[in-house]
Amino acid sequence: MTDEATLVDLSVVEQVRLIIDRRVSATALVSAYLGRVDRYNEAIGAFVHVDHDGALKEASGIDDRLNRGEAVGPLAGIPYGVKDFSNVRGMPTYAGSHALSDGQAEPVDDPMVARLRAAGAIAIGKTNVPEFGMHSATYNERFGVTRNPWNLECTPGGSSGGSSAAVAAGLVSFATGSDGGGSIRTPAAFCGLIGMKSTSALVPRASGESQLSCLGFLTRTVADTARLLDTAGGAHSCDRLSVSLPAERLERLMQSLNVSGLKIAWSPDFGYAPMEAEAVSIAREAFEQLVDSAALERKEISIDLPNVYKDWIVGSLNFLAEELALDGVDITKLDQRTQALLASFSKSDPNEHIRIQKSYCELERRASALFSEIDLIATPSTACAAFGAEEEPPQMIGGRDAVWTGAEPLSMFANVLGVPAISIPAGLTKDGLPIGLQIAARRFDDGLLLRLARMVEETRPWPLLALDFA
Repeated sequence: MTDEATLVDLSVVEQVRLIIDRRVSATALVSAYLGRVDRYNEAIGAFVHVDHDGALKEASGIDDRLNRGEAVGPLAGIPYGVKDFSNVRGMPTYAGSHALSDGQAEPVDDPMVARLRAAGAIAIGKTNVPEFGMHSATYNERFGVTRNPWNLECTPGGSSGGSSAAVAAGLVSFATGSDGGGSIRTPAAFCGLIGMKSTSALVPRASGESQLSCLGFLTRTVADTARLLDTAGGAHSCDRLSVSLPAERLERLMQSLNVSGLKIAWSPDFGYAPMEAEAVSIAREAFEQLVDSAALERKEISIDLPNVYKDWIVGSLNFLAEELALDGVDITKLDQRTQALLASFSKSDPNEHIRIQKSYCELERRASALFSEIDLIATPSTACAAFGAEEEPPQMIGGRDAVWTGAEPLSMFANVLGVPAISIPAGLTKDGLPIGLQIAARRFDDGLLLRLARMVEETRPWPLLALDFA
């Protein structure tokens, strides 16, 4: 059972069981993953910082506690990657930029990382991001390009692309991510993983600013995501907007929740998004099978939501520009791409802010009416499969202009509304690239989404690793 190929093909839940039963040591598990990082990271570009010695020291500590008969946490000995937006004690945080860090170690963990550490998980390093997360692909001038393990010519998505690539290639058991407009769900869809944007602020942030962006995880199985949310989620004094977990553990709800008869509607495009026919077809097939296996009630209603893609971009860039100015960041040190985006779209104009908020309110009004009729919305996770690793999102999708919809046009609504949404592997294109099925629910129905994802997993099992890296 200590064979590397066997170990890395197991889920987090299975690996923890082996470690607690002392059939595998934490040191052996961490060593196996570090070996894969040493072999494959240069080709993939998933990690920008790896702490070999620190990870092995923590693993040895877990083993010592087990040998003494002491209790260990629900993630004991599990190695993981941290998206390079979150602080890890003893590691630098770069946010994909030359402008923010000279490589000094952070003194304390962010709340999410602290909870994972307390549960026994071992952070082995930081994963690459586009500078400040402002891209649907993952590359920057400081650390270079991150590539998709399913096809190294393609992107793993953004902005949690380093995390999704690391998990899909079997370099770690799981990785953290953040999702401000699809930045967990898109990389999950592009890399054949589970990626969940939970109810807003379910996982607390260090800044106390849980707004559009939510913290979460890239995993290979639904049970892993449930356990991680149970471990890292819940209200925290650092985050004034953070919310409590359900009374019943998500890992249990994932197994037991009754979903029969719930009303679900399908939309291929929300009435505005150009979509690749193959991506829609693959996601639709997974949706139809889920409806049948879960005994859901399909509602044939038209879903026509406003497109907030441009508003989201302008609002995000306005916020970034103001934050950089307050922090005294030298704009000339930013990537050329980031500088061009800021010059083109950021305007410190109160009228622009008010206009964006009005568009968000209109989305909330129409979505609220929709959720009064149905319980769930299903869509493709992305408009297309993964595009080129060093490219901008395609400007033509399905033969239509996609400049103001992009590759992830159906994800931002969940961030604006604060509702949970999950991307579930649905299948592979004819070129062998993963496609995801997205399902969204009302706020605090996170357990419901995990239950449905588990049912997809049982009826349509997916490869746990990218096929070339299995």
